[in-house]
Amino acid sequence: MGEVQQITVQSGEDDQENTSSWVKVFGYGMDPEKFPHERLTQGIVSYYVSGVYEIGQRLGYKFDEVKTKHDYFTAPKDLHPKFGIVKKGTIYGHRFTMTGLVDGQAKVSLIYVHKICDNVLKEPQIDNKIQIDGIPTKLDITINGMMPLDESYTTSAAPTVNAIPQVVTGPAGYLQALDLPAITPVI
Repeated sequence: MGEVQQITVQSGEDDQENTSSWVKVFGYGMDPEKFPHERLTQGIVSYYVSGVYEIGQRLGYKFDEVKTKHDYFTAPKDLHPKFGIVKKGTIYGHRFTMTGLVDGQAKVSLIYVHKICDNVLKEPQIDNKIQIDGIPTKLDITINGMMPLDESYTTSAAPTVNAIPQVVTGPAGYLQALDLPAITPVI
């Protein structure tokens, strides 16, 4: 792209086969009126929002603000993930949107979906794609098979592991990811 005017990165996962204890943070099967939505939003945003800043800084944007939004979804019927029953009317999905704005215009957005039973309910949609609006045109790239659930711990750890060589050979002191040379996968 000669110029990037806006970029949106979307991803997500279907947790219906995941029996790890950490999945409980999403409150699948809980009454939405009793669920701590703000606490979950803060946790998820703290985990993912650095991607918005990283992309923005690489593109030269200085955000006026970064807005976050959390949408939750309730089951229209009973669902049957591996870990039990999620009753109709209870939480089965979340969509988190984090957007960096410049002069009130969205410049960088990251949308991440956590849900169960994607094979039964498509909303919220799990899209693994990148959309770039700019010059000379708009790009809409779909990436399938990026993060198989059975490898989710590996893919969560990979960015940190992959940064080790650059940190070891980098200057002494505290470094941000952008202070390092381009991080490449460790093979």
